[in-house]
Amino acid sequence: MGISSDPNKSIPVPSSKQKRIKVMVDGTFAKEGENTIQTQKVNAVIETMELEVSKERSKRLRLPKSYINKLNYFLDKYKFDYDSMFKDFKNYDQWSAKQCRQRIKKYMTIQEQFANYLLSRNLTIEEVNNWKEYISDD
Repeated sequence: MGISSDPNKSIPVPSSKQKRIKVMVDGTFAKEGENTIQTQKVNAVIETMELEVSKERSKRLRLPKSYINKLNYFLDKYKFDYDSMFKDFKNYDQWSAKQCRQRIKKYMTIQEQFANYLLSRNLTIEEVNNWKEYISDD
């Protein structure tokens, strides 16, 4: 054997990671002597996966019904007065004024749910946009 200052360098241990890195750098997945049919199958799978990822997905964000009921109550009573929402007795989750504002804005971006609110109150989006906002970060 002999004396060595660093035995890991003098007698390297074979690493499967180094083999994987070498294969990834070369870009081929087939071992020497194999036909390229396997690499073609791998490339086809990669292409189908890339197509699936590139497809645009519909947004499925929905707020829970309890949030919707509370936000409807706040909008009916205070419109965009977030400080009053913050002080309301139904604010048992203890949302701050900024959190109330954030949740109202998020609710307004979900068209399917907010459209139900507008229809039930016989409002249009223009009327809602004309409500006075008491705090703003503009």
